[in-house]
Amino acid sequence: MRLIDLEPKTEAFLADAETSLAESPPRLHSKHLYDEAGSDLFDAITRVPEYYLTRVERSIFETYLPEMADAVGAGARVVEFGAGLGDKTRHLIEALHDPAEVVLIDISKEALIRGATGLESTFEGLDVTAICADYDEQITLDASAHRSVVFFPGSTLGNFTQSAAIEFLGRQARLAGPGGGLILGVDLVKDLPTLIAAYDDAAGVTAAFNLNLLTRLVEAGGQAEPTHFKHESRWNPVHDRIEMHLVATEPTSLKVGATTLQLEAGDSLLTEHCHKYTPARLDAILTQAGWTRARTWTDADAKFAVIWATA
Repeated sequence: MRLIDLEPKTEAFLADAETSLAESPPRLHSKHLYDEAGSDLFDAITRVPEYYLTRVERSIFETYLPEMADAVGAGARVVEFGAGLGDKTRHLIEALHDPAEVVLIDISKEALIRGATGLESTFEGLDVTAICADYDEQITLDASAHRSVVFFPGSTLGNFTQSAAIEFLGRQARLAGPGGGLILGVDLVKDLPTLIAAYDDAAGVTAAFNLNLLTRLVEAGGQAEPTHFKHESRWNPVHDRIEMHLVATEPTSLKVGATTLQLEAGDSLLTEHCHKYTPARLDAILTQAGWTRARTWTDADAKFAVIWATA
C-alpha cells in the first residue's frame, strides 16, 4: 500500500470553522464530521433501521454488479472518493474483470488505512494507493497508466450544493479523462417521513454523529459547550434536501480564532445538507460537469439510484 498524506491539519480545520461560523446562516461544514470517532459513528448509522440508503444501495449492487462490471471493463483503475473503510470498494473489486489498481481517497486517515490494509489482505497482488485528502484537493494521477473509473457511492454527492456538485464532478471528469467512467450513488426524492427518520434515528446515533462535530471543535482548540445543543433534521422543499442542524437549547456561544458566535435558544448551526434528486436535476448536473448518463440501476421502489456515466 502506498499512503499519500494530504490530510488537512488542525489549523486548516479551525481556519475553515472560523470562516464558516461567520457565514449567514452560520455553519460548520459536513466534511469535518469524519474524524475517527465520526467515521465510526457513521458506520453505525448505516446499520440503524431508519437509514434505508445503505441497505437499498447494497441491494442494487448485489443485483446489478455483473452489469456494472461489464460497463467498467477489464484493466480499469478504480478511484474512490470518501472510501472510508472500503467495504463497498471490496464488493466492486470482487466483481470486476482484472482490475489494475485501486486508489482510495478519504479525509479520515485512520479509516483510510484500515480500508486500504483490508483490501490488500483480501486481494493479493492488487495495487492499492491510499490518499488522505479533502474532497477540495485537486487529485492528479498518471493518466497514461490505466483507464480510470471514479467510484462515488453512498449519496455523498447530496452533501454538495448544485454548483459545488458540478465543480466536483467536473474535476473527476478531468481526472478520469476521455473514455473514463463514473459509478455514482444518489438518493431520490421520496415521502417526507421516510427522509426525516433516516436522519434522526430513534437510537440517537445520528444525533451523536452530529454533536461529535462540536466535540472535535473543542479538541482542536475552539470554545463550545456541546451539552448546550441538540440534533435536528429538517426538510428544505426549495432545494429538495434534508438539512442537519445543531440547535442551541439555551443561550450559548462558540469561539474560534477571532470569530465569536452568540446563539439564543432555538438558534442553529447548519452542519450538513443532503440533496435528493430527480432524474432531470441529476442529468443537468452531470451534463454541465462533462458526463453523460449511460445506465441507471434502481431498487424496485425507486428509492435510490446507481448511475453509470461516461466522461
